[in-house]
Amino acid sequence: MKITVIGAMGRMGSWFTRYFSSHGHEIYAYDIAITNDSIRDKSIIYHSNNNSNITLVNSSNQLHDAARVSDVVILCVPINSMLDSLKIARHMHHNATLVEIASLKHRIVKRLRNYASRYNIKGLSIHPLFGPGADIHASNRYALIPVLDRDEELRIARELLSNTARIVVVDDEELHDKAMAYILGMVYVMNVTWSMLVDDKTRRLCKELGGTTYRLQSIIAEGILNDDPSLFSSLLLNRYLKGYIKRFIRLNEDILASIDSKDVKGLESMYLNLKDSIKRDNANSDSIEKSYRLMYKVLASISNNNNEGEKDEP
Repeated sequence: MKITVIGAMGRMGSWFTRYFSSHGHEIYAYDIAITNDSIRDKSIIYHSNNNSNITLVNSSNQLHDAARVSDVVILCVPINSMLDSLKIARHMHHNATLVEIASLKHRIVKRLRNYASRYNIKGLSIHPLFGPGADIHASNRYALIPVLDRDEELRIARELLSNTARIVVVDDEELHDKAMAYILGMVYVMNVTWSMLVDDKTRRLCKELGGTTYRLQSIIAEGILNDDPSLFSSLLLNRYLKGYIKRFIRLNEDILASIDSKDVKGLESMYLNLKDSIKRDNANSDSIEKSYRLMYKVLASISNNNNEGEKDEP
């Protein structure tokens, strides 16, 4: 299969380039950063063992030519560039598949739906539910938002992403974005602001004193800082996020009020009510206890990996 990857030098673009290359597809890799052959040695898209099936595309004309002969064109560009990038549809042949992977779908699915009908192509709207550090050989998860034909697009996704991929179908793009406001937006907001609460000196001391929960929280907070700033801004401009942030502020104001009034029973009641609520929402009543044990297993695994890495250093 011939596949054009647009945004091939980005973090997710590089991931998909390596993924499709490892499955033996013929890849046309395009990115505005690809301007000369010197990029070949520096780009992470060439870190795969076998990259003879990857062709660099370094001009708009070459990109249009690649799109015309490709069975699949996948857009791995920032969210704020996605609408414009969908215009590549006009250069694709009939029945080819145009894939977009944006983490927010507002307006994007509607535009893709329009282009799929106008240019007689197949539209595929997916959201990788993992980051660029994921193993390309793992059974990774994706959300799929139907564009025109739910069953046909699910079939295409399974064929393109291998049968081991776990695909969650979300039938409404607005519902998807509401969920992402909480799943991604609030996680980024809380971790970034949490990291900004202290100065460098205090942060260094906290790393020395921190226990299990702090170490895990610190790993998450620093880990998301590897993402592109454009992803951060795009996630925070999700129109559903403001409601969560306002509610988050109100809840913290309630906690502050209880602290000011030294309302011990109120604070404990808030804690216990949340615990009961989570237990009711989970199939297993011991889910909180399992999460506690898992937290320690994760940290132990991280510590073991770090220790092995230190032993391997010369």
